[in-house]
Amino acid sequence: MKPVKETVDNEKRIGQLYAMWRRFKRNKASIAGAIITLSIVLIAIFAPLISPYDPKTLNYGKEYCPPSREFLLGTDSLGRDILSCIFWGARTSLFVAIVAIFIEILIGVLIGGISGYYGGYIDEILMRLTDIILTLPTILLLIVAVSMFKVRSLLTIAVIMGVLGWPWMARIVRSEVLSIREHAYIEAAKSIGLSDLRIILRHILPNAISPIIVLATLDAAYYILYEATLSFLGLGDPTAISWGMLISRGQSVLQRAWWIATFPGIAIFITTLGFNLLGDGLRDAFDVKSRI
Repeated sequence: MKPVKETVDNEKRIGQLYAMWRRFKRNKASIAGAIITLSIVLIAIFAPLISPYDPKTLNYGKEYCPPSREFLLGTDSLGRDILSCIFWGARTSLFVAIVAIFIEILIGVLIGGISGYYGGYIDEILMRLTDIILTLPTILLLIVAVSMFKVRSLLTIAVIMGVLGWPWMARIVRSEVLSIREHAYIEAAKSIGLSDLRIILRHILPNAISPIIVLATLDAAYYILYEATLSFLGLGDPTAISWGMLISRGQSVLQRAWWIATFPGIAIFITTLGFNLLGDGLRDAFDVKSRI
């Protein structure tokens, strides 16, 4: 038989989750964002199955074909199917976003947690470092960092994004830790001799998870845009199929073959819109407006 306190805590968590779901589903824009995001994820996962053609197949004699029954979104200068390229480009964008978010959370939670928990000169040093990085233009710093590597794989690009993108995560985590560490149960945990690491991992970070999830969702849109920008500038992975690369190749033939750049641009717009709507909905559901 479960202890009374554990049963009460479980019922409280269930009640909180239900309240969050009610707030989330009341917002139609949030539902739309969730549907868009889920659709993009499913497209990325099942791209090999749903793509009409292999995106790297060159259809000779089919160059610059406009949208038709054979090629729903047309073909590019090499006869490649644009729809198939967009499906596979979703994989590229989501891979970069997921890896960058993982790195961002790893560094941001570590620095923000240490800064907020210990305070004092440690907090001062870490937050000044964070402020310095925040003053730098992210996209320019990203371009310089990526340009330094001769081999530009998707993993390398994603790691660089995450390494440069942690400051806001660190500030959010620090703010949460500063608030949570003053609670009575944290003092109780210290009084019974729990280590600082255990207190942070078991009692503080789980209570700071909501703003972390919200910020990570919103930042996914930025990482997708950054990857597209780098590919557009010719700094992306040359072996990967990217929406930015498609736009770059189509910009010079807009009057002749408008579909090459237009449809990948629409894909970027819809994907980033979906993540932003989802992030806003989660922010409302978790009620963390004042923190993010």
